[in-house]
Amino acid sequence: MKSSRATRRRSISSPGSRDTAEDVGVIRERRIVAKTKVATGQVECHLAAWHIAKWSDNKQAETRIRGKGHQVTEKTPGGEEPSVERLRANRAQLLGLYKAAIDEMLAAVRVKLAAGVKPPRSEQPELSTPDNGLPSISDPPLFGGNGPLDHAAMFEPPYGDDAARRRGRFPAEDFPRLSALIEFVRANGDVSPAYPDRAADELLPIEIRFQVESAVNLHLLRHGPVDWNAKSDRAILEPLLRGLFNPRLSLAIVVPIAMTRFSFDRVRLAPDMFIVRMADGLNRARWKMKAYGTSGHDSVLGAASHALVITGWGAENRQHLFLARGLSGFGTEARDLIDSVFAMLRLETGIATGYAQMLWLARGWRTRHHFADPEVFAVGARRYPDTFDDYGWLSDAIPIVDRAQIGRVAASLAEVRRAQDPRLALALRRLNGAMTRDEPADAILDATIGLELLLGDADNQAISWKLRMRAAALIGLDGDRAAMAQISSDVDRVYGLRSTIVHGSNRRKVKADAADPQAGRQLAIDTLRAVMRRILAAPRYLDPLKIDQELMMVPRIEREGLVPRIDDGSPNLPSQ
Repeated sequence: MKSSRATRRRSISSPGSRDTAEDVGVIRERRIVAKTKVATGQVECHLAAWHIAKWSDNKQAETRIRGKGHQVTEKTPGGEEPSVERLRANRAQLLGLYKAAIDEMLAAVRVKLAAGVKPPRSEQPELSTPDNGLPSISDPPLFGGNGPLDHAAMFEPPYGDDAARRRGRFPAEDFPRLSALIEFVRANGDVSPAYPDRAADELLPIEIRFQVESAVNLHLLRHGPVDWNAKSDRAILEPLLRGLFNPRLSLAIVVPIAMTRFSFDRVRLAPDMFIVRMADGLNRARWKMKAYGTSGHDSVLGAASHALVITGWGAENRQHLFLARGLSGFGTEARDLIDSVFAMLRLETGIATGYAQMLWLARGWRTRHHFADPEVFAVGARRYPDTFDDYGWLSDAIPIVDRAQIGRVAASLAEVRRAQDPRLALALRRLNGAMTRDEPADAILDATIGLELLLGDADNQAISWKLRMRAAALIGLDGDRAAMAQISSDVDRVYGLRSTIVHGSNRRKVKADAADPQAGRQLAIDTLRAVMRRILAAPRYLDPLKIDQELMMVPRIEREGLVPRIDDGSPNLPSQ
């Protein structure tokens, strides 16, 4: 496992990564160290006292905390050792300036409201629920807002007034405290790793104005035109400060599960995994980001009531523009983990589910507020069957997954994560491929490769016979001889179809089954699922040679009375 320091050296395009024990420990240490009340001389910092000290480090700093007196030094790339106390003082002053700018804008809003100016409504995606129970999301209406009141928009200069539009919404002469905040950040860019490196960066004032006006809008949405208060400190300002000062930003992976309904609102799959019903705010947030990360049909993307959530991830804090670029992708570890969960869903339920979008969800921090909706970073994906695109979101036959099925999914997933077997991982990938492909020949090839990964060995002789015998021996763990004969026959038929495809003519013209091409496809998938479920129930047989030694040789051993039973924790062998 890489250390957080190694993680912080990654390029700006790197996606989020798992939080390490070092990351968690550093956060706890900062909370313990920061116990001093901080006052700026301009405004009392009535947020929790540890905030300023907790955020005393930046991405270029290495700090050492010594003894009870908290003797701290900071090293920068240039070799200088400026006082961390100066950095803390700057951040305390920054906090005061943010609060002053917010109070200034709130006062200006109240003046506008007293003068009878009506704030326009913001534009929000529209949500509905058709009869099949799946959400439907659409773009905002063309004319007229449908969302919360946008009080900051009252300051938008009128069209046709070129001079006013050049001055912008918040000219310095009318908003001197906001202007002071921007100039302070220009002069002290190292106060946060989230700010642009160059003081002249044109995005800096835009970003700061967005942060202030989004904070004001959210306060007014929740409390009305009253003074800023401690509740807004905690719920609105603190997340922005974390987004500015935390060296590492906490993230969760969110993957909406397309075209599948669930009989529950929330269930735990593992200590770090859940399936939860998505709130309206999350649906709105992910729809707004679809332009930045979508590879599938918009209607498939919207047709998801629940999402897979995986916690314990994070990203290095850096300039917000680069942060967004870095979170526009997923690394191999995250993708493999997501696909393994969907493989378990398909394995245990037989449902050809999938997903059309992956999200990074900001946990406890914000770059800016989007009214009351969460902040997400979208990544495009198209991991679902082609049939979903054929108006599948209008279907009345949407499968429903219940708690009992999810319990089996959780148990199988735990076994997969415990095994860490590369052959099993590849077989799961083949199961995903087989259940999302519409071409029967392709699905059959995926399924047979999966069977070979689980039941094959280095010796390529008599492959079909080995697969049949080993599959039958595995199914025979339950003592059902009829099932043993059936799985042997099914493997033989599937492998025959595979041979026809591989050695026949154009594989896209070959019929997977004499009567119905889809029947052969389904047979291959069901056979792979049966074998895989049996192996996950008895994972010692991930080694095909153990099947030979402990299952296929048992009748002879028992007849000769050499070994009465194998007591290794596996299910009891059937009596002969």
